[in-house]
Amino acid sequence: DLLRAVYSRAGIDPAQVTYVEAHGTGTPVGDPLETQAFGNVIGNRTAEDAYCVIGSVKTNIGHLEAAAGIAGLIKLALITKNRQIPPNLHFEKPNPAIPFDAYKLRVITRLETIADTVPVVYAGVNSFGAGGTNAHCVLEEYT
Repeated sequence: DLLRAVYSRAGIDPAQVTYVEAHGTGTPVGDPLETQAFGNVIGNRTAEDAYCVIGSVKTNIGHLEAAAGIAGLIKLALITKNRQIPPNLHFEKPNPAIPFDAYKLRVITRLETIADTVPVVYAGVNSFGAGGTNAHCVLEEYT
């Protein structure tokens, strides 16, 4: 599948991903399917307390139509540069159809600094385009 192929081609173990930027369709079907894909690939972590942070820039600035993917990519570049993950504004309660704990994903609602114990920050961004096109990109912190 797409996510496994992206991380395989990049030579990155998906369990090392610190943050994933969801497209966040806001639909009852789309969001559960997207997070299921993340959970199946990125959420495959062995440590009981190891979670990947998930968010969507749309909660902060709204839907940008064709620019939604690039906004997510810019957010990822800033996360990997500053080692800080901004909160998901306006996030009140999780979608009950998404088992975040089972997928080892968590949504943050306040600024979070990535621990110094994380040697290199890896972050992924997911984006859907017109006509059902799906793209996933992974960034590595520049060190």
